[in-house]
Amino acid sequence: MAKRITIKANCQSIDRVRSVIKSITGFYVLDRGDSISIGYLERKDVSGNPESYYIIEFKADSIDIMYTETGYEEAFRRWDVIKKVIPIISQVAQYYSLDLSDLIKIIDFAINDIFQSVPTNVREELMKIEQLRGQINTLEKRIAKLELEKSDLEKRLISLNEEYEKAMLKIKKYETLSDEQIREKILEWVKENNGNIAILEFASFYNIPEQRVKENLDYLIKEKYIKVIG
Repeated sequence: MAKRITIKANCQSIDRVRSVIKSITGFYVLDRGDSISIGYLERKDVSGNPESYYIIEFKADSIDIMYTETGYEEAFRRWDVIKKVIPIISQVAQYYSLDLSDLIKIIDFAINDIFQSVPTNVREELMKIEQLRGQINTLEKRIAKLELEKSDLEKRLISLNEEYEKAMLKIKKYETLSDEQIREKILEWVKENNGNIAILEFASFYNIPEQRVKENLDYLIKEKYIKVIG
């Protein structure tokens, strides 16, 4: 199912936008006359049909971003698309009476979504995200003064992508393990510790509730992946 993000903006010259978009390589381009779209196919299914993609449609009164869900956590998928489309939008921003506050609100919303999607017990480790949100809020207050310096602000927004990439790597480290992954970790632990496992130590090491460790350990014993001795 496709998702959509709409940025309200009046186009000053669709012909100039069309010229820029058609000069970008590696993307699919569709010219409808009164609008022009640029899209990127990220992945096909086993039948060769488009499975994962994003499209930016440049219209006279708006810029529409459409993207597919990927089975990925929605907050992470939205941010992944936003960071990919901002550089493209920046190339034609000068031809739009672009409301920069809309861009900032979209980025701010995506950041907050990511922050809320991670486990509560690791949020303190990710406070850098909140600090970056503060930077964006500061930029938002300065929009009126920066309207004549759009190119400078666009560079600032793009530079934030690099900082968020670092934060995303940290988030990945704390993503919750599935039951299958926990069982694999238990088997590795038992093998590396001469057949022994300390549930409290294991739970603390992988940041997993003790109850989940016990449930998956019981499963492995029941299914005879692990044999209890003594």
